[in-house]
Amino acid sequence: MTTEFRHTDDVIPADPNDKIAYPDDYLRDVLKSVFKVATLGYHPDLESAHYTERLKAKGFHVVPVNPKLAGEMHVDEVVPARISDIPSKVDMLQVFGGPEDAMYAAEGAIEAKDKTGLKVLWLEPGTWNPEAARKAEAAGLRVVMGLDAAEQAERLGVR
Repeated sequence: MTTEFRHTDDVIPADPNDKIAYPDDYLRDVLKSVFKVATLGYHPDLESAHYTERLKAKGFHVVPVNPKLAGEMHVDEVVPARISDIPSKVDMLQVFGGPEDAMYAAEGAIEAKDKTGLKVLWLEPGTWNPEAARKAEAAGLRVVMGLDAAEQAERLGVR
């Protein structure tokens, strides 16, 4: 059975520094449904590289996505410019950046979900955007916002 969660006004704290109280069952369901992760905003010189390496170390197949690095090799993968450039199925879009990046990613995820099989939008800390989360949910994606995916996988013993 799949645990459901929605980003309604009553569960989203006013302060984006406060964490949403996601049920562990929801987070576990989300992470167990994922094998291949597209990491939007990956850069080898930024904190996103550390998060990405940790997720890969947990057993997830990670594809870094960054138009400025397109064609380069990072994390043993050729970097595509956009999620729609990934030639195979992708389960989750992990996003680094700010609130505007979250909306851009949500719109891209919605557009690419049928082609890629995308089912999860994970907005890492700093990428807080409740409107983007609700928009992605309305399109049928599961969303997590403001948590570190690798940390949650480690904490919940996923993979």
